[in-house]
Amino acid sequence: MSPFTLLIRTSLANPVQYSKGCETGSSQFTGNVALSVLARIEDCDISRREQLLRLTPWVTQPRMLAEFKHQTPFTVANQTHFVVETNHPKDIPIHDQDCRFVVIEVSSLTQRDVEFTRKLQEEAPAFLDLLLNVKLPAREEHFGRLALPDVSTSVKEEIAESNLTAEEMFANECLKEGDGFVSNGELWEAFGQWCHRTRKVNPFSDSQEFVRRLGSWFTARGIPSDRRSIRGEKLRGRSGVQLKA
Repeated sequence: MSPFTLLIRTSLANPVQYSKGCETGSSQFTGNVALSVLARIEDCDISRREQLLRLTPWVTQPRMLAEFKHQTPFTVANQTHFVVETNHPKDIPIHDQDCRFVVIEVSSLTQRDVEFTRKLQEEAPAFLDLLLNVKLPAREEHFGRLALPDVSTSVKEEIAESNLTAEEMFANECLKEGDGFVSNGELWEAFGQWCHRTRKVNPFSDSQEFVRRLGSWFTARGIPSDRRSIRGEKLRGRSGVQLKA
């Protein structure tokens, strides 16, 4: 088993109908995935755009398109759960405050444990039964599985930190929520000072791209954009945030 195993959280309705498992592949035919309760993805860089575009509807949509060779495609209720195994933490697209994944670091086994494998096989039907029948909050009220507590692990936090962009690291270190207003110009100036102090290369050629990229950090925290008139000058920025002293 790979060192990093991901259990992908979804916002779908309760799984129903089927109880078989499968391994995902690169084929365009998705029937085996659509009719599975548990699907396995092995050694695949799911941080790549084309992989995310393929995986996202399987996680977020309440129904899946099942395509079999030489058969007419049809849709079924989406009950699939995904387990992703990889040796490379960079393959995992986890970011700050990400609640989509549960990450487990698995130690390598020095030898095959036959008894342990036998017990896992015996427990598999009960495990699938639990997945099929667990009671979840109503989708329309609490977004289904996303209402369940997020299981955070130390390795997940380490991966999320390693995936931070320069502007996200700056925001985590230099900004705090609170009464106040910070203009885009002040943010850009403070970012330049932070890059100089931390000896990081400024990846932005102008402030506009920096402000646009930083927008997702503010959005995730509900910090709104604002425009204020200060000393006769109209300035764009963010309200409800302060620069740390």
